[in-house]
Amino acid sequence: METAVEMTQRRYKLLIFGPPGTGKTSFARFLNDHNFSNGVEPTVGVDFQMFEYKLPDRVVHVTLWDLSGDSKGIRLSPKYVDIAEGIFLAIDESAEDGLEMFQSWLQNFEGLIDSDKPIVLLRMKSQEEENPAAQWADKTRDWASEHHIPFCFVSSKTNFNVDSALVELISQIDNKSMQIVPQYSWYCCILL
Repeated sequence: METAVEMTQRRYKLLIFGPPGTGKTSFARFLNDHNFSNGVEPTVGVDFQMFEYKLPDRVVHVTLWDLSGDSKGIRLSPKYVDIAEGIFLAIDESAEDGLEMFQSWLQNFEGLIDSDKPIVLLRMKSQEEENPAAQWADKTRDWASEHHIPFCFVSSKTNFNVDSALVELISQIDNKSMQIVPQYSWYCCILL
């Protein structure tokens, strides 16, 4: 069990992954420098961001591995899943077939959802104009609820809930390390 002093000096090792084109790299870069860039090149293998983040009670150090959603990222994933303390799973909220694409991609990671790692499902691109995915948003919520995974609607482009998603995952990691039953209190993150 960690003390409060150890928690302030701690580096959080996080992983973000999901199918190609979901906005994982934009999310990771936005957390690092709070800038959004159009036309981000797809990640090849793995990229990472290291940054400090100011929480209300402390400054924390974060290493965020950004795994590509292609076959190369899938091959690398077991190593990073093992060493990550918390995982962001990304799904493209703006794609009409986003949930089906995500579920198909997720079949590569048997046991991940049932592991004891803190996970937050990121519903990416949530505030894009004229979201065609509104009809399947309830299916995504139901899937997350079925797997007891909190989810956040996020958009790096509009800075919608990006910071709140990070705070939620860090909170889950802290609760696990201190053996506290999690309280999903952030308004962007929902556990049903």
